[in-house]
Amino acid sequence: MISIHTNGMISSGRPQVPSPTLSHTIASHRHLHTNDTEIIDVPELTKRLQIAVSSPRRHPFPTTNNKSPNNTPPPTTYSSSISSSSSSSSSSCPSPILSPSLPPQFIFKRPEYNDHYHQTHFHHHSLDFTFANEFHHDLETRYGKWGRYIGKGAGGSVRLIRRTQDHSILAVKQFRKQLTQENEKDYIKKLTAEFCIGSTLHHPNIIAILDMVQEEDGQFYQVMAYAPNDLFNIVMSGMMSREEMACCWRQLLNGLEYLHEKMGIAHRDLKLDNLVLDQYGILKIIDFGCSTVFKYPFDSTVQLTKGIYGSDPYIAPEQFIQPRYDPRLSDLWSCGIIFICMTIKRFPWRVPRLCDRSFKLFAQHRGLLQLLPRETRPALTGLLELDPRKRWTLQQLLNDDWVRQIDMCTEEEPGMNHVHHVSTAAPDDSHHRENLVIMTSEAPGVVAEKERKRLSQQYYPPVCYNHHHPHKK
Repeated sequence: MISIHTNGMISSGRPQVPSPTLSHTIASHRHLHTNDTEIIDVPELTKRLQIAVSSPRRHPFPTTNNKSPNNTPPPTTYSSSISSSSSSSSSSCPSPILSPSLPPQFIFKRPEYNDHYHQTHFHHHSLDFTFANEFHHDLETRYGKWGRYIGKGAGGSVRLIRRTQDHSILAVKQFRKQLTQENEKDYIKKLTAEFCIGSTLHHPNIIAILDMVQEEDGQFYQVMAYAPNDLFNIVMSGMMSREEMACCWRQLLNGLEYLHEKMGIAHRDLKLDNLVLDQYGILKIIDFGCSTVFKYPFDSTVQLTKGIYGSDPYIAPEQFIQPRYDPRLSDLWSCGIIFICMTIKRFPWRVPRLCDRSFKLFAQHRGLLQLLPRETRPALTGLLELDPRKRWTLQQLLNDDWVRQIDMCTEEEPGMNHVHHVSTAAPDDSHHRENLVIMTSEAPGVVAEKERKRLSQQYYPPVCYNHHHPHKK
């Protein structure tokens, strides 16, 4: 620590080191609230301090026209390095009064930020500052008229809204409120993580996240593109063909490849309920509330994850027995369960644990795989490997002969050999696809029989018999 003595000399507890001479330009760009004394021009500063100590003491502030509201003089401004030295020196050493002639580069001033800085940074602490201060307020005014509710889950409810600008329909997720046992930091972290992950994803098979809104009452909303066809309902209608199921599943793998290989993100809650089709029959992955980043850009290391995520029938078994696991392999297991559910239209088990009788039978005999089409069994056997170290990777799956030959629809063109059943299709315009079929509430057999009768009547009109023929005696 440097101390100032009456003889004007500077003494130090460590050997003297010649101080570098800094120009005013360089020194003015250094912050002096550190303990780095080598950046100070010590001889020049010593000369200034000697002058200040030897000069008559006077109040540093004028006594007129400079009183605070409570008639107390304003505080004295010191260089942080000097005040630090003064407080740690002996009591016999008087505190120097700084002279206005002290070089300006040694006076620490609070930075003054301009309006542009306030608009682009979130450091300021005004009284009206709230989280997401750059998000839009008043959702209905910005977008348009509210519509009906279309779903509700653990993360919140989803409602439609019609955008005034172009009359398009958007989906708005209203996030659940903060739980009693949940602190505000964790609550905000969960909301922002879902939005930040979802808003960075841009792929035809992933739902587009458009905006996040905080209303005046503190409620958070996430604005998304709207895909009107729920895959779960389509599967349970019983109208899907094998080719149609394979196309939807292949589109799921297409979106998963983008998540895993390009973005380093695992979904961790893949299930039929989180898959939808738009009005053109293109599958979209939704709901990234359980997602995690397992690999950051320019990083080759995969971060293992911990905890149980997802819905019970779709969860990979290693989540229950391993403290950490590869989330990519967990997503692939969920893809296998999705294909089984699409094929047999029921869950294979309640939870993938040996206490579940159905899962225990599968672990012992694998008889469930016999219910699947023969060409799909190698791929599904690789996906539903209990040991994640032996489970197929995504690239192994995409190189499977059956997966490679799946007739898949894209945004550019539909598949050639199948149709897609939907509840809502695009209007008849230039983008309308001929492979879209509107679902009905009747069983497929009844619909087919009605269509057969309609066609037979069209080509063979019924004969009308007159029982009172005029020539009949």
